[in-house]
Amino acid sequence: MESGFLISLVLALAVCAPAANFISTDKTRFDTEPPPSRNNRRVISIGAVLMLTLLSCTISDWLYDQVDSSGDMHSARYACHYEAEAELKKPLTAKHPTYDDEHATRSGDVITVVSWVDAEDNSGAMVRHPYTCVVTSSSGVTHLVSFAMK
Repeated sequence: MESGFLISLVLALAVCAPAANFISTDKTRFDTEPPPSRNNRRVISIGAVLMLTLLSCTISDWLYDQVDSSGDMHSARYACHYEAEAELKKPLTAKHPTYDDEHATRSGDVITVVSWVDAEDNSGAMVRHPYTCVVTSSSGVTHLVSFAMK
């Protein structure tokens, strides 16, 4: 992200700097010189648009990287929830924790989820079932490696 930002900053300065010579804090300068022409304003406007476009592209690339990696984590958690429900006697009563209450770690393509699911047993009582689930996830494809419910 930093290199893209620096490139966009350099390009914007290269476009804007030649036309920005009329900007001054010297109040007497405008008394003797005519106001800046429309061409100078147009060049500055184009430079600003270019800078904002490049900056937004850089930020969107960074956001995509963040979403992509969290998307794998989401897929892994979903796969683990699905597998946990398959192990239950009454899967329709399953209540999973929020993502903040689950513990998921990633090491390369391997994601380990340590969580629990509350579900009714045969007598109708809610019972908490802790589990550990290991999946591999890369390029949007998730595979279950192991699942253990206590």
